[in-house]
Amino acid sequence: MGDIGTNLYPPNKLDFRQDSKLDFPVETRLDSRVDSFVSKLALRASLRYTGEDDQWQTNRSSLRDRNKYMFNRELFSDVRFLVGRAEKTSIPAHRYILAISSPVFSSLFYAFGALQTEQTTREQIEISECEPESFMEMLRYMYYDEVQLTTDNAPEVLFLARKYLIPSLAEVCTDFVLNNLTVENTLPVLNHCCLLGVSKGLEKQCWTIIDQHASEIAEDHLFTETDYGTLTAFLTRDTLVAKETVLFHAAVKWAGRECQRLSIPLTVENKRRVLGDAFYSIRFPLMSMKEFTEDVAQSSFLSYEEVANMYIGYNSNFTSCNIRFPTEPRAEPALETAFRCPRFESTALRPKWKVVTPHQSTVKFKVSQPIDITGVALFTAVTQSATQLFKVELCDNNGSVLTTHHADLVTRDDDSDIHDIFFPSGITLQSDVMYSITATSEDALERYGEEPIREITCEGVDFEFLEESGDEEEKGQIPELLFKPLKKGTSPNSFAEDY
Repeated sequence: MGDIGTNLYPPNKLDFRQDSKLDFPVETRLDSRVDSFVSKLALRASLRYTGEDDQWQTNRSSLRDRNKYMFNRELFSDVRFLVGRAEKTSIPAHRYILAISSPVFSSLFYAFGALQTEQTTREQIEISECEPESFMEMLRYMYYDEVQLTTDNAPEVLFLARKYLIPSLAEVCTDFVLNNLTVENTLPVLNHCCLLGVSKGLEKQCWTIIDQHASEIAEDHLFTETDYGTLTAFLTRDTLVAKETVLFHAAVKWAGRECQRLSIPLTVENKRRVLGDAFYSIRFPLMSMKEFTEDVAQSSFLSYEEVANMYIGYNSNFTSCNIRFPTEPRAEPALETAFRCPRFESTALRPKWKVVTPHQSTVKFKVSQPIDITGVALFTAVTQSATQLFKVELCDNNGSVLTTHHADLVTRDDDSDIHDIFFPSGITLQSDVMYSITATSEDALERYGEEPIREITCEGVDFEFLEESGDEEEKGQIPELLFKPLKKGTSPNSFAEDY
């Protein structure tokens, strides 16, 4: 060892013989000083190469702190990820840390047949299913058990946690998402998480929000980024509270974005093709004839035969036409979401000799600002237990039918004599335009309204009812209108750019 020391270090730099107080053999003294010098020399060379703090190991007493220091650093890294859906970000990592945190990475790096050669060790692994920020949060948790979640990244981090089998992180993400679920982030949560079977009722909660806010979600820009499976599940739901016209325009926008993703021309034929069978989940028969004519028939999305069959359906109540589109109404809006506009101050019962069948009642009215008319309340029989048939028709000032709805109401002896009938979807009414609603019943109706209200303000909307001549009792079968005010600036026909 003495010869090695003499060869490596000049005497004027390391003269071990100058120390006269050493009490152990010269060979041992030389060995320890050589080892110390070599260690310092190697450390300084390493620092010059990596630019790291020379005290990072000794200043961090816990393994967690040392792992935290290694997070997102080149030092000792032996794998690299290129992450991002579009623009890629290079992220260094350490195979050992990833392997002890995830059985997926363990199999990738160390299992039989894994990439273990020197060439593949430093290869860059491409990750295109998420954004770099979300992938970094998963790595952060794997390195030192912390994660920085936001409403934007939590769905993707949850998706990654379940894909790479990190259940503790998935649980943290699920709790965060459940506590921060909003209308805006519900679709991203579904896209990234529900397909992997997220627990704790997260999927059910997402669909509950989507059902109640279907119109708002369908018109959001994020809707076009949803995957095809979620789009299909959305359009097929029976419990959506949304106009069918809104769903149609949302599907058209999604199809346009899908054509862009596939780099194919933005033609109507291609849009219809990428929608596939999901297009047949749109319930065109629930639209009024006017809505269908203005929004759908002229869009070229339906073939001539499909358009012709739709008009045949409108003239036959869809009982004798050949169409693939569902005719069953979706869920009625929840009662508490509709406001009520009363029409009468009081009610009365007809004498038996004045009860006639069939019975028809019409109300004409106009409003001071746009509203969605969602339905009507009707007087029903009070003395019999039976199923009563009603037909409710809404027309504009030109007599054009905006919607027609048939309802079967089951009444009981002890039941109320007023029932709500909701249209399949809300119909937008414009301000200062006269509209009429006609209700027809094949059954005998005793109750009617008295002391009609001509003008009334409900929820900031002024209602004006047209005074008609004739027997007041013949016009008193519709005691309430059910409606929702629209936000100012809302336009029901603002989708021309979709095509």
